Amino acid sequence: MNDYNIQSNTISSTIGAPHRAQVTSTERSAPKCDDGYSLGTNYEICVQTEKLGTIGRFFLQEVAREVIPEHRVGFCFRRLKPGSEYVKILHNSEYKRSHYGNLMVCGSIWLCAVCASKISERRKNELIQAVNLHQGGLAMVTFTMRHSAGDSLKINLEILNRAYRKLTSGGWFQRLKEKWGLIGSIANLEVTYGDNGWHPHKHLLYFFKNDLDGSDLENFRSELSGRYLYLLDLLGGSGLDRVAVDIVEAKTEKQKIAEYMTKTEKKPWGIEAEMTKGHVKYSPAGGLSYWELLARASEGEYKYILLVREYAKVTKGKQSLAYSKGLRKKLGLGIIETDQQVAEKIEEESIELARIARDIWAKISRLRLRGQLLEVSHDGDLSKIEAFLERLYKE
Repeated sequence: MNDYNIQSNTISSTIGAPHRAQVTSTERSAPKCDDGYSLGTNYEICVQTEKLGTIGRFFLQEVAREVIPEHRVGFCFRRLKPGSEYVKILHNSEYKRSHYGNLMVCGSIWLCAVCASKISERRKNELIQAVNLHQGGLAMVTFTMRHSAGDSLKINLEILNRAYRKLTSGGWFQRLKEKWGLIGSIANLEVTYGDNGWHPHKHLLYFFKNDLDGSDLENFRSELSGRYLYLLDLLGGSGLDRVAVDIVEAKTEKQKIAEYMTKTEKKPWGIEAEMTKGHVKYSPAGGLSYWELLARASEGEYKYILLVREYAKVTKGKQSLAYSKGLRKKLGLGIIETDQQVAEKIEEESIELARIARDIWAKISRLRLRGQLLEVSHDGDLSKIEAFLERLYKE
């Protein structure tokens, strides 16, 4: 006799409180990537080849829950919404993907691998729409500053942000806009960690009335760089020309937008992904993303636990992607949804595949199997969900 019934798309327990099974350290710290490598002992191979998928994202969320328990990521896709008695498994047959419903979400693009994947994908699609609607020139400029091991992320990020705010305020920037026909920008903040410590940097996608050739772009960059380096120095920072301010012509990248890889695709990065996928991508050699820091923290390396906590504290309340005033209206875009709204949104095309009763969900969460259950649900095959739960209760 089964330990649960499935009736009217409902999985409900027919026994008392589920028994507590033991979770080994291997189960806790080594989910498998698509190619069989585990995250943890082989995180450098697994993370950099971007093969984490659903199970990997939920694993990183579990690590964040332990390392930064005071943050909302601790209950994300774990705790039922008030008044809910079951968890929904919702399925989109077009994309062959499933997701959970009736659960509270944190909406943190900075700290939660599960929410970040969904939010950054939405932002990427919005950016694709924005650049396709724009008929003029495009360029991506990256602003950074000199940094050293031991520098405070909070202080360096404050200097970077203050320098950019001063750069883009006042008469000097207004004259620059008029000179080059600059009509707006989209800003993205990204933070990595390497041998020289924290590396905060801002990507700016600039929209121009007309196309700019290579010479124009270099002259535009040079003007920005001179002013920016001057402001950095005033604020206690420093940088080198062509390093602190870099520019890439972006209009020819328009057709490559759809190829900007998501976390599970094996495609080269382009402008739009650089702007929107910084929170789910994994940095090349020389810089670790937050997700790589989490992976190392999962092995108990205290240095990386402290770095994750510093990152979480500093990025709290920060905006990851911002449109300049009036740009969305100029491009004919609607009001932008908040990260929380995007994370909570249920796809209209999704159908309810199954319901998981509260007591069963508690056991699934306790055994850290939320990612595994969702993974077997992606095919939309209810029998696979049944088989998963059968195995769960035979342990």
